[in-house]
Amino acid sequence: MIHFNKIAAIILAGGKGTRIGQNLPKVLYPIMGKPMIHYSLKLIEDVGLRDVIVVIGYRADEVRAAIGRRCDFAFQKEQLGTGNALLCGLNEVHPDIKYVFVCNGDDSAFFHLSTIKDFLSSHLRKECVVSILTVYKKDPTGYGRILRDKNGRVVEIREEKEASDKGKRNKEVNAGCYIFDKTWLKNNIKKLKKNQSGEYYITDLVKMATSEGREVNSFELTDENQGFGINIREALKEANEIMFRRYREEKKPKIFFIGLDYSLLDSGKLRSYLSSEIRNLIKNHLRNLKLASKARTIFWKTYEEVKLEGGFVNIPKTIERFVVLLKSEELKDSLLEIFLTAPFDQFLYPQALNLVEELNRLGRVVVLEEGDLVYEPVKIRGMRLKDKIEDYFIFENLKSAIPMVVKIYKGWSQIILDDRVEILEHFLKINKNAIAVRIKQGKYSQFKFNLKKQKRFEYTSLDEITIDLKNIVK
Repeated sequence: MIHFNKIAAIILAGGKGTRIGQNLPKVLYPIMGKPMIHYSLKLIEDVGLRDVIVVIGYRADEVRAAIGRRCDFAFQKEQLGTGNALLCGLNEVHPDIKYVFVCNGDDSAFFHLSTIKDFLSSHLRKECVVSILTVYKKDPTGYGRILRDKNGRVVEIREEKEASDKGKRNKEVNAGCYIFDKTWLKNNIKKLKKNQSGEYYITDLVKMATSEGREVNSFELTDENQGFGINIREALKEANEIMFRRYREEKKPKIFFIGLDYSLLDSGKLRSYLSSEIRNLIKNHLRNLKLASKARTIFWKTYEEVKLEGGFVNIPKTIERFVVLLKSEELKDSLLEIFLTAPFDQFLYPQALNLVEELNRLGRVVVLEEGDLVYEPVKIRGMRLKDKIEDYFIFENLKSAIPMVVKIYKGWSQIILDDRVEILEHFLKINKNAIAVRIKQGKYSQFKFNLKKQKRFEYTSLDEITIDLKNIVK
């Protein structure tokens, strides 16, 4: 797992915002009853960056008061552009920091948590001296354009007023987020030159890097509403409308349905453990190693037969039939004890409990599984899920019960997470507005899930889901 403990954040918040129409520091203009910088700071906190520096300038005391004590501050004495603001912030960065994440406090309110985490991870993997966030805008007016060479590599960011007519038709724009190698940044930021308006542009650092033959990493936003700049009154009004829709969706009650086997629990490893315990029990009872190994095979064959007949896993019935076949009915209680006292929590997939906790932060969690009503509830308790979930439903035939479950939570935003494509497809058939998350691991991983349709996601680990949750439920 990638960690961000060597990354500091610098938020540029010293601008006036005079084009919006009021005499306020730009970052204090309201979006849904909060200063717009509130959303930038909340995002950085949720990402988990340890050092946060806000560069303030115009009416600095008001900005500092509105923010409170959530960060450190750097003061920009003169409005000399974003490059100068970054230099002011850089002087406050802790010596052991290796990378610097930079964003504008007036246009970073709409980035999703997963977007910034993925952006940071991309930078750490590629180890470039500069990474930039880009987005394609239907109307790119007012944004700096991304210039690339014939091989698709970023060459520079050109501000709109300096772009040619051809350049202005380019719809890939600068989303206002950067990541720098701190050492490279400290060695180069003072080389920035003033532009015609007497300011230093942070975007010129991109051209500086490419002129050295350095590759600039670019990370593209897939949702243009995340890259939303606010420079005029109309944009502020639209920003409030976008945030209103996001709040309304986030406040809508959410229910997460999640399976157990091969979703949270590595049932393959659990089965190996149970096989070993069954073998040892029979070997010690019958004192016949050859028969013990054979009996283990007979048990799982009986398990599959019972499952095929009833349509679901039934451990008590499997044991009853097995001891009759083995002519050792006195083993019934001991066999059942193996299943009821198994250390289920030792076979959880990595991050299983962490995922459930994250789901709980966003809504309510309900286990939705197929099986018998003896073994499955014991499994839930053994996995340490009992206090982490809202409820559970165990059915002999899950597909036939899904319409009832959907109806129970009518009016809720419903998200189902499971490894079985068949269950996901059936759920989506019953509730066309549901979101389906396929956990591609374990026994059923070879089956294909159609991702071309909307509201469908697929991940190969629970950690990936945890990182991308905000994107899933947006």
